[in-house]
Amino acid sequence: MIVGGLLGAIRFATDVLGKMGYTDFGPFNILTGYAFLNYAVVMFVFCVLLMVVISLLTAKPQQAQLEGLTFSKDTMSAGVDKVWVWVHAAASVLVVLTVISLWVHFA
Repeated sequence: MIVGGLLGAIRFATDVLGKMGYTDFGPFNILTGYAFLNYAVVMFVFCVLLMVVISLLTAKPQQAQLEGLTFSKDTMSAGVDKVWVWVHAAASVLVVLTVISLWVHFA
């Protein structure tokens, strides 16, 4: 997330400065050549690949480290109300629909 955030911030800064009249950013000129949404797709793929590579290069976590990490039948029976599961699922669907609608509107 840090790498993606830094590359996104550099892209944002070069885009803003480019619109202010500064045009030469050296090796970062390639970042301003993409449309913003296309750059977002490239950054998503890059971050996913980076996550997979790091996951393959690190040791497998112990089972104790994974306990209670995600929602499951065990965590729901351990005090998490089923209403919150539906709230989280609905919020996730809302986020996906918002992103798709913004992408379609601004593409």
